Amino acid sequence: MQIMAGYDYTTGAFLWKNNQTVLNIDILIQGIATSPNGPHLMRDSASPNYVAYDVKTGQEIWRASTGELPWSMLPAYGYVYHDGVHFISSYDGHVYAYQSTDGKLVWKSEFTGEDWETMTGSQPYNAKAVGADGKLYFASTTEYQMMPRPRFQILVCFDEATGKINWKLPIGINPRGIADGYFIGEDIDNGILYCIGKGPTSTAVTAPNVAVTTGSSIMIKGSVTDISPGTFESGIRARFANGVPAISDADMSMWMDYLYGQNATLLNNPPKPDGVEVSLSVLDSNGNYRSIGTTKTNSDGFFAFSWKPDIDGQFTVYASFAGSESYWPSHAVTSFLVENAPQSSPTSTAIPTSNAELYIMSFGIAIIIAIAVVGALILLMLRKRP
Repeated sequence: MQIMAGYDYTTGAFLWKNNQTVLNIDILIQGIATSPNGPHLMRDSASPNYVAYDVKTGQEIWRASTGELPWSMLPAYGYVYHDGVHFISSYDGHVYAYQSTDGKLVWKSEFTGEDWETMTGSQPYNAKAVGADGKLYFASTTEYQMMPRPRFQILVCFDEATGKINWKLPIGINPRGIADGYFIGEDIDNGILYCIGKGPTSTAVTAPNVAVTTGSSIMIKGSVTDISPGTFESGIRARFANGVPAISDADMSMWMDYLYGQNATLLNNPPKPDGVEVSLSVLDSNGNYRSIGTTKTNSDGFFAFSWKPDIDGQFTVYASFAGSESYWPSHAVTSFLVENAPQSSPTSTAIPTSNAELYIMSFGIAIIIAIAVVGALILLMLRKRP
Protein backbone atom coordinates (compact mmCIF):
# COMPACT_ATOMS: atom_id res chain seq x y z
CA MET A 1 0.00 0.00 0.00
CA GLN A 2 1.30 3.44 -0.96
CA ILE A 3 -0.02 6.48 0.86
CA MET A 4 0.15 10.08 -0.41
CA ALA A 5 -0.59 12.98 1.94
CA GLY A 6 -1.00 16.73 1.50
CA TYR A 7 0.06 19.50 3.89
CA ASP A 8 -0.29 23.26 3.89
CA TYR A 9 3.20 24.57 3.10
CA THR A 10 2.62 27.78 5.08
CA THR A 11 1.44 26.24 8.37
CA GLY A 12 2.29 22.55 7.98
CA ALA A 13 -1.34 21.66 8.70
CA PHE A 14 -2.45 18.23 7.49
CA LEU A 15 -4.90 18.53 4.57
CA TRP A 16 -5.62 15.06 3.21
CA LYS A 17 -4.45 11.47 2.80
CA ASN A 18 -5.26 8.99 0.05
CA ASN A 19 -4.35 5.55 -1.17
CA GLN A 20 -2.39 6.40 -4.33
CA THR A 21 -4.00 5.35 -7.56
CA VAL A 22 -0.54 4.97 -9.13
CA LEU A 23 2.11 2.35 -8.59
CA ASN A 24 5.17 4.42 -7.83
CA ILE A 25 8.21 2.16 -8.07
CA ASP A 26 10.64 4.77 -9.39
CA ILE A 27 12.14 6.67 -6.48
CA LEU A 28 13.40 9.44 -8.80
CA ILE A 29 9.84 10.48 -9.65
CA GLN A 30 8.12 11.15 -6.34
CA GLY A 31 6.20 14.01 -7.93
CA ILE A 32 6.52 16.65 -10.61
CA ALA A 33 6.20 20.24 -9.42
CA THR A 34 3.97 22.69 -11.25
CA SER A 35 2.57 25.70 -9.38
CA PRO A 36 1.07 26.40 -5.96
CA ASN A 37 -2.34 25.66 -7.47
CA GLY A 38 -1.23 22.31 -8.87
CA PRO A 39 -1.93 19.83 -10.09
CA HIS A 40 0.45 17.36 -8.49
CA LEU A 41 1.70 15.05 -11.26
CA MET A 42 2.99 11.50 -10.81
CA ARG A 43 4.14 8.68 -13.03
CA ASP A 44 2.21 5.39 -12.91
CA SER A 45 4.60 2.46 -13.20
CA ALA A 46 1.71 0.05 -13.81
CA SER A 47 0.39 1.82 -16.91
CA PRO A 48 1.79 4.16 -19.60
CA ASN A 49 0.25 7.23 -17.95
CA TYR A 50 0.93 10.35 -15.99
CA VAL A 51 -1.64 10.93 -13.26
CA ALA A 52 -2.63 14.39 -11.97
CA TYR A 53 -3.99 15.02 -8.46
CA ASP A 54 -5.76 18.02 -7.00
CA VAL A 55 -3.32 19.53 -4.50
CA LYS A 56 -6.09 20.64 -2.12
CA THR A 57 -8.00 17.34 -1.94
CA GLY A 58 -5.67 14.60 -3.22
CA GLN A 59 -8.30 13.50 -5.74
CA GLU A 60 -7.19 12.14 -9.14
CA ILE A 61 -8.35 14.58 -11.85
CA TRP A 62 -6.85 13.32 -15.13
CA ARG A 63 -4.47 10.91 -16.86
CA ALA A 64 -2.25 11.43 -19.90
CA SER A 65 -0.20 9.06 -22.03
CA THR A 66 3.53 8.76 -21.50
CA GLY A 67 4.03 8.28 -25.26
CA GLU A 68 4.42 5.54 -27.83
CA LEU A 69 4.74 1.98 -26.58
CA PRO A 70 6.80 0.06 -25.75
CA TRP A 71 9.62 2.49 -24.90
CA SER A 72 7.43 5.13 -23.25
CA MET A 73 6.89 2.70 -20.39
CA LEU A 74 10.43 3.46 -19.25
CA PRO A 75 10.41 6.43 -16.85
CA ALA A 76 12.14 9.49 -18.32
CA TYR A 77 13.28 12.49 -16.29
CA GLY A 78 12.87 15.61 -18.41
CA TYR A 79 10.14 18.00 -17.19
CA VAL A 80 9.38 21.68 -17.72
CA TYR A 81 6.27 23.51 -16.50
CA HIS A 82 5.29 26.92 -17.84
CA ASP A 83 2.11 28.96 -18.14
CA GLY A 84 -0.29 26.12 -17.45
CA VAL A 85 1.41 23.53 -19.66
CA HIS A 86 3.51 20.49 -18.73
CA PHE A 87 6.33 19.60 -21.15
CA ILE A 88 7.38 15.99 -20.59
CA SER A 89 10.10 13.92 -22.22
CA SER A 90 9.84 10.29 -23.30
CA TYR A 91 12.04 7.36 -24.27
CA ASP A 92 10.15 7.16 -27.59
CA GLY A 93 12.13 10.13 -29.04
CA HIS A 94 9.40 12.74 -28.54
CA VAL A 95 8.49 15.48 -26.08
CA TYR A 96 4.82 15.94 -25.12
CA ALA A 97 2.94 19.08 -24.04
CA TYR A 98 -0.18 18.69 -21.86
CA GLN A 99 -2.65 21.22 -20.46
CA SER A 100 -2.28 21.22 -16.69
CA THR A 101 -6.03 21.69 -16.14
CA ASP A 102 -7.33 18.63 -17.99
CA GLY A 103 -4.34 16.72 -19.43
CA LYS A 104 -5.31 17.53 -23.01
CA LEU A 105 -2.48 17.02 -25.50
CA VAL A 106 -1.29 20.38 -26.85
CA TRP A 107 1.39 18.98 -29.16
CA LYS A 108 3.70 16.06 -29.79
CA SER A 109 7.15 17.17 -30.81
CA GLU A 110 8.97 16.38 -34.00
CA PHE A 111 10.86 13.10 -34.00
CA THR A 112 14.62 13.45 -33.85
CA GLY A 113 15.22 10.44 -36.07
CA GLU A 114 16.33 6.84 -35.76
CA ASP A 115 19.53 5.89 -33.97
CA TRP A 116 20.38 2.23 -33.76
CA GLU A 117 23.21 2.57 -31.26
CA THR A 118 20.53 2.79 -28.57
CA MET A 119 18.22 -0.01 -27.52
CA THR A 120 15.18 2.19 -28.29
CA GLY A 121 16.17 2.83 -31.91
CA SER A 122 16.09 6.57 -31.27
CA GLN A 123 17.59 9.14 -28.95
CA PRO A 124 15.77 8.80 -25.61
CA TYR A 125 14.88 12.07 -23.87
CA ASN A 126 15.63 11.01 -20.34
CA ALA A 127 18.03 13.75 -19.22
CA LYS A 128 17.12 17.00 -17.48
CA ALA A 129 15.33 19.87 -19.20
CA VAL A 130 15.06 23.67 -18.94
CA GLY A 131 13.11 26.37 -20.75
CA ALA A 132 13.19 30.13 -21.36
CA ASP A 133 12.09 32.76 -23.90
CA GLY A 134 9.71 30.43 -25.73
CA LYS A 135 12.32 27.68 -26.14
CA LEU A 136 12.65 24.29 -24.46
CA TYR A 137 15.92 22.38 -24.08
CA PHE A 138 15.77 18.59 -23.74
CA ALA A 139 18.69 16.18 -23.93
CA SER A 140 19.16 12.50 -24.50
CA THR A 141 21.41 10.42 -22.31
CA THR A 142 22.48 6.83 -21.85
CA GLU A 143 19.73 4.46 -20.68
CA TYR A 144 20.42 3.84 -17.01
CA GLN A 145 24.15 4.39 -17.64
CA MET A 146 24.35 1.20 -19.68
CA MET A 147 27.74 0.09 -20.97
CA PRO A 148 29.12 0.44 -23.52
CA ARG A 149 27.81 3.97 -23.87
CA PRO A 150 26.12 4.78 -27.19
CA ARG A 151 27.56 7.67 -29.17
CA PHE A 152 25.89 10.74 -30.71
CA GLN A 153 23.73 11.84 -27.80
CA ILE A 154 22.03 15.17 -28.48
CA LEU A 155 20.77 18.43 -27.02
CA VAL A 156 17.62 19.68 -28.77
CA CYS A 157 15.98 23.10 -28.73
CA PHE A 158 12.20 22.98 -29.30
CA ASP A 159 9.74 25.76 -30.01
CA GLU A 160 7.56 25.98 -26.91
CA ALA A 161 4.42 26.88 -28.88
CA THR A 162 4.59 24.15 -31.55
CA GLY A 163 7.06 21.41 -30.60
CA LYS A 164 9.05 22.05 -33.79
CA ILE A 165 12.80 21.51 -33.58
CA ASN A 166 14.73 24.79 -33.75
CA TRP A 167 18.12 23.09 -33.74
CA LYS A 168 19.97 19.97 -32.64
CA LEU A 169 23.45 19.87 -31.17
CA PRO A 170 25.08 16.43 -31.43
CA ILE A 171 26.66 16.61 -27.98
CA GLY A 172 25.00 15.03 -24.95
CA ILE A 173 24.77 18.16 -22.80
CA ASN A 174 22.56 17.64 -19.76
CA PRO A 175 20.68 20.92 -19.02
CA ARG A 176 21.21 22.49 -15.60
CA GLY A 177 20.17 26.12 -15.86
CA ILE A 178 19.55 29.08 -18.15
CA ALA A 179 19.68 32.84 -17.54
CA ASP A 180 20.47 36.06 -19.43
CA GLY A 181 20.53 34.21 -22.74
CA TYR A 182 23.10 31.61 -21.67
CA PHE A 183 22.50 27.91 -21.14
CA ILE A 184 24.61 25.80 -18.76
CA GLY A 185 24.88 22.02 -18.88
CA GLU A 186 27.36 19.19 -18.55
CA ASP A 187 28.20 16.10 -20.55
CA ILE A 188 28.01 13.29 -18.01
CA ASP A 189 30.20 11.06 -20.17
CA ASN A 190 33.23 13.36 -20.22
CA GLY A 191 32.61 15.69 -17.26
CA ILE A 192 32.88 18.86 -19.35
CA LEU A 193 30.68 21.84 -18.45
CA TYR A 194 29.34 23.77 -21.45
CA CYS A 195 27.93 27.29 -21.79
CA ILE A 196 25.85 27.90 -24.92
CA GLY A 197 24.82 31.34 -26.16
CA LYS A 198 25.91 34.20 -28.39
CA GLY A 199 29.67 34.46 -28.72
CA PRO A 200 31.85 37.56 -29.28
CA THR A 201 33.49 38.15 -32.65
CA SER A 202 36.41 40.13 -34.03
CA THR A 203 36.36 41.80 -37.47
CA ALA A 204 39.56 42.84 -39.26
CA VAL A 205 39.96 44.87 -42.48
CA THR A 206 42.89 46.06 -44.62
CA ALA A 207 43.24 48.28 -47.70
CA PRO A 208 46.27 49.30 -49.84
CA ASN A 209 48.89 51.03 -47.66
CA VAL A 210 50.29 53.02 -50.62
CA ALA A 211 48.49 55.64 -52.65
CA VAL A 212 46.49 54.46 -55.64
CA THR A 213 45.59 56.53 -58.67
CA THR A 214 42.13 57.74 -59.55
CA GLY A 215 40.31 55.20 -61.73
CA SER A 216 42.23 52.23 -60.33
CA SER A 217 40.46 49.38 -58.52
CA ILE A 218 41.51 48.49 -55.00
CA MET A 219 41.16 45.26 -53.02
CA ILE A 220 39.68 45.47 -49.53
CA LYS A 221 40.42 42.36 -47.45
CA GLY A 222 39.56 41.15 -43.97
CA SER A 223 38.13 38.48 -41.72
CA VAL A 224 35.46 37.76 -39.09
CA THR A 225 36.51 35.36 -36.33
CA ASP A 226 34.90 33.76 -33.30
CA ILE A 227 36.67 34.84 -30.11
CA SER A 228 34.48 32.99 -27.58
CA PRO A 229 36.52 31.80 -24.58
CA GLY A 230 36.10 28.15 -25.59
CA THR A 231 37.87 28.75 -28.91
CA PHE A 232 41.13 29.55 -27.13
CA GLU A 233 41.62 25.98 -26.02
CA SER A 234 44.90 24.77 -27.51
CA GLY A 235 43.34 21.83 -29.32
CA ILE A 236 40.87 24.13 -31.10
CA ARG A 237 43.22 27.00 -31.94
CA ALA A 238 45.76 24.58 -33.39
CA ARG A 239 43.36 23.75 -36.23
CA PHE A 240 43.32 27.32 -37.55
CA ALA A 241 46.14 29.52 -38.76
CA ASN A 242 44.22 32.82 -38.54
CA GLY A 243 41.65 32.28 -35.79
CA VAL A 244 38.40 30.33 -35.58
CA PRO A 245 36.08 31.58 -38.34
CA ALA A 246 32.57 32.84 -37.64
CA ILE A 247 30.11 30.77 -39.66
CA SER A 248 26.45 30.80 -40.66
CA ASP A 249 23.64 29.88 -38.27
CA ALA A 250 22.52 27.15 -40.68
CA ASP A 251 25.80 25.26 -40.22
CA MET A 252 26.18 25.89 -36.48
CA SER A 253 25.23 22.43 -35.16
CA MET A 254 27.74 20.69 -37.41
CA TRP A 255 30.38 23.35 -36.64
CA MET A 256 29.99 23.08 -32.86
CA ASP A 257 30.24 19.31 -33.13
CA TYR A 258 33.48 19.76 -35.07
CA LEU A 259 34.94 22.28 -32.60
CA TYR A 260 33.82 20.75 -29.31
CA GLY A 261 32.21 17.37 -29.89
CA GLN A 262 35.34 15.35 -30.70
CA ASN A 263 33.52 13.82 -33.67
CA ALA A 264 36.20 11.69 -35.31
CA THR A 265 34.51 11.82 -38.72
CA LEU A 266 34.56 15.63 -38.75
CA LEU A 267 38.03 15.92 -37.24
CA ASN A 268 39.44 13.75 -40.04
CA ASN A 269 37.42 15.56 -42.71
CA PRO A 270 36.86 19.17 -41.56
CA PRO A 271 33.61 20.75 -42.79
CA LYS A 272 33.46 23.75 -45.13
CA PRO A 273 30.59 25.83 -43.73
CA ASP A 274 29.19 29.05 -45.12
CA GLY A 275 30.51 32.27 -43.66
CA VAL A 276 28.79 35.47 -42.53
CA GLU A 277 27.85 38.67 -44.34
CA VAL A 278 30.05 41.74 -44.06
CA SER A 279 28.91 45.28 -44.98
CA LEU A 280 31.47 47.74 -46.36
CA SER A 281 31.16 51.54 -46.24
CA VAL A 282 33.48 54.50 -46.82
CA LEU A 283 33.83 58.07 -45.62
CA ASP A 284 35.23 59.86 -48.66
CA SER A 285 37.39 62.99 -48.90
CA ASN A 286 34.27 65.16 -49.28
CA GLY A 287 32.92 63.97 -45.93
CA ASN A 288 30.23 61.74 -47.45
CA TYR A 289 29.53 58.44 -45.69
CA ARG A 290 28.19 55.80 -48.09
CA SER A 291 27.81 52.08 -48.53
CA ILE A 292 29.94 50.47 -51.22
CA GLY A 293 28.57 46.92 -51.00
CA THR A 294 28.41 43.66 -49.08
CA THR A 295 30.41 40.46 -49.26
CA LYS A 296 30.56 37.14 -47.44
CA THR A 297 33.34 35.38 -45.59
CA ASN A 298 34.42 31.90 -46.65
CA SER A 299 34.88 28.83 -44.47
CA ASP A 300 38.20 30.27 -43.24
CA GLY A 301 36.54 33.50 -42.12
CA PHE A 302 38.25 35.51 -44.90
CA PHE A 303 36.65 38.04 -47.27
CA ALA A 304 37.84 40.15 -50.22
CA PHE A 305 36.03 42.96 -52.05
CA SER A 306 37.08 44.90 -55.17
CA TRP A 307 36.04 48.55 -55.51
CA LYS A 308 36.97 51.50 -57.76
CA PRO A 309 37.17 54.88 -55.95
CA ASP A 310 35.41 57.63 -57.89
CA ILE A 311 37.23 60.68 -56.48
CA ASP A 312 40.69 61.43 -55.15
CA GLY A 313 41.69 62.08 -51.54
CA GLN A 314 41.70 60.08 -48.31
CA PHE A 315 39.06 57.39 -47.70
CA THR A 316 38.13 55.72 -44.41
CA VAL A 317 36.82 52.16 -44.79
CA TYR A 318 34.38 50.52 -42.35
CA ALA A 319 33.82 46.74 -42.34
CA SER A 320 30.83 45.70 -40.21
CA PHE A 321 29.43 42.32 -39.17
CA ALA A 322 25.87 42.92 -37.93
CA GLY A 323 25.79 39.79 -35.77
CA SER A 324 23.48 36.77 -35.94
CA GLU A 325 21.57 34.36 -33.72
CA SER A 326 24.94 32.87 -32.80
CA TYR A 327 27.32 35.85 -32.64
CA TRP A 328 27.49 39.39 -31.33
CA PRO A 329 28.36 42.10 -33.89
CA SER A 330 31.79 43.63 -34.48
CA HIS A 331 33.46 46.08 -36.87
CA ALA A 332 36.86 47.32 -38.00
CA VAL A 333 38.27 50.47 -39.66
CA THR A 334 41.14 51.23 -42.03
CA SER A 335 42.00 53.88 -44.67
CA PHE A 336 43.65 54.42 -48.04
CA LEU A 337 44.70 57.33 -50.27
CA VAL A 338 43.72 58.10 -53.87
CA GLU A 339 45.82 60.51 -55.95
CA ASN A 340 45.27 61.98 -59.38
CA ALA A 341 47.33 60.32 -62.10
CA PRO A 342 50.42 62.49 -63.03
CA GLN A 343 49.96 64.56 -66.22
CA SER A 344 52.70 63.88 -68.84
CA SER A 345 54.24 66.83 -70.88
CA PRO A 346 52.93 67.14 -74.48
CA THR A 347 55.46 66.13 -77.19
CA SER A 348 55.88 68.22 -80.41
CA THR A 349 54.81 66.54 -83.59
CA ALA A 350 56.94 66.96 -86.75
CA ILE A 351 55.02 68.68 -89.58
CA PRO A 352 55.40 66.85 -92.91
CA THR A 353 57.41 68.76 -95.56
CA SER A 354 55.85 69.14 -99.02
CA ASN A 355 57.72 68.44 -102.32
CA ALA A 356 57.72 72.15 -103.26
CA GLU A 357 59.33 73.08 -99.95
CA LEU A 358 61.95 70.37 -100.46
CA TYR A 359 62.73 71.82 -103.96
CA ILE A 360 63.09 75.40 -102.67
CA MET A 361 65.29 74.20 -99.81
CA SER A 362 67.50 72.24 -102.18
CA PHE A 363 67.79 75.21 -104.56
CA GLY A 364 68.75 77.54 -101.71
CA ILE A 365 71.39 75.14 -100.46
CA ALA A 366 72.87 74.92 -104.01
CA ILE A 367 73.14 78.76 -104.24
CA ILE A 368 74.87 78.94 -100.89
CA ILE A 369 77.36 76.30 -101.99
CA ALA A 370 78.05 78.14 -105.28
CA ILE A 371 78.68 81.45 -103.48
CA ALA A 372 81.08 79.71 -101.16
CA VAL A 373 83.01 78.21 -104.09
CA VAL A 374 83.29 81.59 -105.93
CA GLY A 375 84.48 83.27 -102.75
CA ALA A 376 87.16 80.65 -102.33
CA LEU A 377 88.45 81.18 -105.93
CA ILE A 378 88.67 84.96 -105.49
CA LEU A 379 90.74 84.51 -102.33
CA LEU A 380 93.13 82.21 -104.18
CA MET A 381 93.57 84.68 -107.05
CA LEU A 382 94.33 87.56 -104.72
CA ARG A 383 96.97 85.51 -102.93
CA LYS A 384 98.81 84.81 -106.28
CA ARG A 385 99.40 88.53 -107.15
CA PRO A 386 103.01 89.77 -106.58
